[in-house]
Amino acid sequence: MSCSRITSGKMQLAQNNKPSTVESLEQGWSRIETVFKETSRNTLGLRQRERKKWISDDTWTSIQQRKDIKTKLNSTKSERIQTTLRKEYSVKDKEVKRKAKADKAIYLETLAKEAETAASKGELSTVYKITKELSGKHTSSSVPCKSKDGKILASESQQLERWTEHFKETLNAEHQADVPVIEQFGMELDIDIGE
Repeated sequence: MSCSRITSGKMQLAQNNKPSTVESLEQGWSRIETVFKETSRNTLGLRQRERKKWISDDTWTSIQQRKDIKTKLNSTKSERIQTTLRKEYSVKDKEVKRKAKADKAIYLETLAKEAETAASKGELSTVYKITKELSGKHTSSSVPCKSKDGKILASESQQLERWTEHFKETLNAEHQADVPVIEQFGMELDIDIGE
């Protein structure tokens, strides 16, 4: 059963469970909106943000603590508590930035060493990928390769075999295209070519 069928079925069920009364357009729309959001959240879940791979777990803990302090700061109404929370947040913010900077430096140093060893081994593709990542212009999009039947090939070996097959067919095919015959121009032109 597809995701859209499950979602539409749950939305219909949720709408049917609501009391049907004469309501204004605004109330109707807000009811539809809440049903849609609840159904989506229950069926699909919330999207997880992708963590940056160079940030350590210790830094992520500090980031969460900073977030908690900010939440407390925003929910507090007392001026005295807000002042102390602002100072605490400022200290935690500096700590997070310091840790993140150190993590990134370690990560970049590791990548540089990896590129250096790859260059000494002659693995230029690895050096190229690392250079692209360091420059911030990395795109690692691997489009899935399909067989002649149209099925997606999962393993790398199957994809390589398919590419080999494709190029053998393409490059070894006998071309029966008509090669145009260009006749020689009958008249000689007096052109100075600087000799």
